[in-house]
Amino acid sequence: MLKRFIYLILLIFLFSSCRNNKDLVYLQGIDSLENNFTRTEKIDEYKIHNADLLYINISSQNEAINKMFNKNADSQSYSQRFDQASLYFDSYLVDDSGYVSLPVIGKVKLSGLDIKTANTLISEKAKSFITDAVVDVRLPGFKITVLGEVGSPGIYYLFQDRVTIFDAIGQAGDLSDYGNRQNILIIRATENGSASYRIDLSKKEMLNSADYFLEPNDIVYVEPLKSKAISLMANDYSAILSIVSATLTAIVLVLTLTHL
Repeated sequence: MLKRFIYLILLIFLFSSCRNNKDLVYLQGIDSLENNFTRTEKIDEYKIHNADLLYINISSQNEAINKMFNKNADSQSYSQRFDQASLYFDSYLVDDSGYVSLPVIGKVKLSGLDIKTANTLISEKAKSFITDAVVDVRLPGFKITVLGEVGSPGIYYLFQDRVTIFDAIGQAGDLSDYGNRQNILIIRATENGSASYRIDLSKKEMLNSADYFLEPNDIVYVEPLKSKAISLMANDYSAILSIVSATLTAIVLVLTLTHL
């Protein structure tokens, strides 16, 4: 009985360690990828959604006008308050109708526009009041959530206009050895509810795909490989084996002492 139990443990460890190298490698065949390649899918600019937060700054050489057109313009400088909490409170919310309410200018509809177009629209409206207006419209931090088999799951803010799946994974400390690189789940909020799709990080063709880029508020979930379940099972059986072995040793010792 004990020997069979030991053989079972050994078999479980054997199968749990038999992971193919392809399970761990990103972008397989990348060495054959041409240095200059044409993306086969069009990458659309991010469109502003209802409930988005936008950082909008309207500046002029006239300091008094700056205070009129901007939130907290009389507080700390932009460089001093460039952190996620401050950007959140200094940003403008796109309401359920797709509008933002700006000081002096009033309500401007931005939902459905990309950031560049929104910047141009606000610039045109601002120049009705000040001729030297300089407008800066940005997303106040590109928020992504990374869960599952990664080094450090959590919520991350990247201060850049475009974020790739590898940016997200890099922020989260890379995938663990048990992370399924061939079936990454992306969950995205849309106006019609949540949508999802899956990507395969082992294929170099992914670099040409629109799926290579994330959108703000995306959730990236890395599922575990089946070998993790086998490994956990092996640990459970190993713990049981240790208990059984210790119990049998104690019984043998007691029987030996009683027959002395």
